[in-house]
Amino acid sequence: MARNDIPEEILELMISYLSGNCGQAETTELEHWVSADAGHKAAFISFKKTWMMASLNAESNMNIDQEWKELSKSITSEGKTVSLAPRKSSRRSWLGIAAAFLVLTAASIWLYRSFDPSENIVAYSTESEAQNNQLPDGSTVSLNQFSSIRYSLSDKGTQRNVALEGDAFFDVKRDETKPFIIAAGKATIEVLGTSFYVDARKDAKHIEVIVKSGSVSVSSTGNKVILKAGEKARLNKTSGSLIASENTDLNYQSFTQQKLVFENTTLKEVVFAINRQYHSNIKISDPNLENCPLTATYTNKSLESVLAILKATLNLEIEQQDKEIVLTGVGC
Repeated sequence: MARNDIPEEILELMISYLSGNCGQAETTELEHWVSADAGHKAAFISFKKTWMMASLNAESNMNIDQEWKELSKSITSEGKTVSLAPRKSSRRSWLGIAAAFLVLTAASIWLYRSFDPSENIVAYSTESEAQNNQLPDGSTVSLNQFSSIRYSLSDKGTQRNVALEGDAFFDVKRDETKPFIIAAGKATIEVLGTSFYVDARKDAKHIEVIVKSGSVSVSSTGNKVILKAGEKARLNKTSGSLIASENTDLNYQSFTQQKLVFENTTLKEVVFAINRQYHSNIKISDPNLENCPLTATYTNKSLESVLAILKATLNLEIEQQDKEIVLTGVGC
């Protein structure tokens, strides 16, 4: 179907859904519409990519109300005015997000922007499964669950720019004339050609960069470290401290291999690796359990299977508490 033929009420649902403000009934309505037709699904995927691109590049100081007014005035017959008035007062909180989205994409057909390979601009996102992608420069990126990137060349084609949300493993094709620069939260990672992992999950306390081959520059607010193969950097999001050290994490590529390996690893480290792999929210209730050692290998296991084995191995109890999975018990 033509992109500008999507019903206005469906566009409203898409914006509400992507901004995290969709109720169960609305989510079900949108799911039915998307699954009803292949064209609907393609339109939703395109819309989602554009929304992601806008959110990664939105200026924090943008005057949303003023921009929205100007956009509303300037829409001509080439575009289509979409009513974004909230059905309930609670939707006012995301109206600004929707306005910013439309302002940033208005140069196209107001609601959408095509990702033209000739412009070297691409965006990828994942949900419940990891995904491998090849970028226009020949580099590859493996995105973990619920992660997204936007890749583009600078205006003069002198550098390759990537915006990352979530975590991903990069294998960058070497090009000394075009540095590969990643914006990941408060960290900036710059390479010419190497392979490395970046963990920039929003709910994590730190941003981590682990280098598999080559060298990587990591900087933040005036601090900078150069990493070589087998080293990692950890940026504390709160204090801003940036520390380089030897990497002892065996599982930083686990989501690309579907394999977790623990060798006399503390339960605290085990839980960190599992949460990263499955984007779960596991907590240890008793600090005395944190240092319990585990030696095990989990290959192609679901989260439920891993937890069941962990429960039997370390004599734990597992409880679901709201959105958290809590580990209790005698342990070691």
